[in-house]
Amino acid sequence: MPSAWFVLPVELLHGVTFGLLFAVGTEYVKNLAPAPSIIATANSLFQACHFNLGYAMGILAGGFVYERAGGGFLFLAAACWSLFGWVVWGYAQHRLRARKPDAGDGAVEDDTVGLLVDD
Repeated sequence: MPSAWFVLPVELLHGVTFGLLFAVGTEYVKNLAPAPSIIATANSLFQACHFNLGYAMGILAGGFVYERAGGGFLFLAAACWSLFGWVVWGYAQHRLRARKPDAGDGAVEDDTVGLLVDD
């Protein structure tokens, strides 16, 4: 990298994407919660899994791979793992959208996220 100033635009983009991840993730979990009384618990689990478990697993696995294969391979492995997560998420969304609610069960399909939510 010729200059550290090239990092600034990437960091600005990171700020936007991190904010969107947090806002969309919170709304997504709210839609997944089976009852309004456990939305806070569901959001706490989402945040614990993302910020604690996710970071811990990434640090441990990343250190292991970096030590044995180097930084270039670690970057490639992280990119492949991200792509895999994106494909799994897309498949899950496809399956959720294909599921049709039973007539009269009070559920409607929410087109914004493809989830079944209660009225």
